[in-house]
Amino acid sequence: MRAPRAYAWIAAATLGFILSLSWADDAANAAEAEDGAAQTVDVNAYYFGDPENYTQPAAVDMLMIRDATPEYREIKRRKIDTDRAEYWILINKAYERIERALQRVAQYKGYDLIGEIGFVTDAEGRPVPIDNATDLVIRYLQ
Repeated sequence: MRAPRAYAWIAAATLGFILSLSWADDAANAAEAEDGAAQTVDVNAYYFGDPENYTQPAAVDMLMIRDATPEYREIKRRKIDTDRAEYWILINKAYERIERALQRVAQYKGYDLIGEIGFVTDAEGRPVPIDNATDLVIRYLQ
């Protein structure tokens, strides 16, 4: 028996709320790099930290991390559609797991800002070279 659509909407709203806790919806934020060059942080693409006050940023590939969670692998294995409440329950658990892993990696490595690859750019819009923590976050998913 399929769950009523109301459950799917509740799960979707819950997921949206959880993601909104980690993502900001403001315009890009300017910051100064250690060498004095202006940097811009895409505040719609960070997952952890304060984009207005950071010294040690790191980047991740969120889709790769999501795909590595047991919950997302279960969704793919069982071919659960997005119109089912079970999909939203599992994806919510996946992102909760990811959030915990991001926090643990940040604490372990001293990162104070983590976002999508390319979320920190220089004054000309080119990505600033920063650590890629994707593999480490995947290891911390367990």
